[in-house]
Amino acid sequence: MKYKIYGLRENPVYLNAMVDYYSSRWKLNREIWYDLIADCITARNPLPRWYLMLDKENVIGCIGLMTDDVTKKDFKPEIAGIYVEENARGKGLGGLLLEHAWKEARKLGFTELYCTTYHTGYFEKYGWKYLGEEESGFGNKVRRYVFRED
Repeated sequence: MKYKIYGLRENPVYLNAMVDYYSSRWKLNREIWYDLIADCITARNPLPRWYLMLDKENVIGCIGLMTDDVTKKDFKPEIAGIYVEENARGKGLGGLLLEHAWKEARKLGFTELYCTTYHTGYFEKYGWKYLGEEESGFGNKVRRYVFRED
């Protein structure tokens, strides 16, 4: 099966689909996601960037690149909102999304890519380096990772 990843900046027709998808998967108010995501269409800066993975017309995953918003430190770009549908997991699609985000970050001139997460073991299997635990802007602990080519 062939999966296709669309960047919102280049394909603004996907704005509402992307906002709906993120708000339904991450359980945040649609208006919050709209403000975060729509900004990438007209932003003069290279970030943020948002991507949808489709299987034919069905959204099966997503990923974003943005400035760090969890710990309020200068780790950018940062992976935001990576998600793969449960029925599509176990096929390496999360890895494809991470690889796509890395390629896009490199095109933008970045040499490192960061992520904060609660997950242990997931990012390591794709070559990410664990940097340590830190407090998020929401008062809880998150794990910080970095990806860079050696």
